[in-house]
Amino acid sequence: MAKIILFSGKDCSICDEADKKFKKRFKDEIADGEAEIVVLDDDEEAYEFWAENQLPIAPTIVVISESQKPLIILDTDDILSDESESNPANATPQPAAAPVKK
Repeated sequence: MAKIILFSGKDCSICDEADKKFKKRFKDEIADGEAEIVVLDDDEEAYEFWAENQLPIAPTIVVISESQKPLIILDTDDILSDESESNPANATPQPAAAPVKK
């Protein structure tokens, strides 16, 4: 099952606003374990995933596959705007970057 993750940060007013809107928009998915908020400053493993996959600066919403590969990077502004809350189809998906090989 794919999972929706909001990569967020500390001491970031934009991230705080995104956290609130994400919790409201994905309330059911969070309750079901299908979505979560990850604070990059507090989670080294998540930070490494974010860096290795060259994800956009936080706040960033990513749909991740069961095999922990980014499937879709969603535009945070689109998905968390008031208009998109009523219609998530308005979100603008962007292809995920190829992972960095070590």
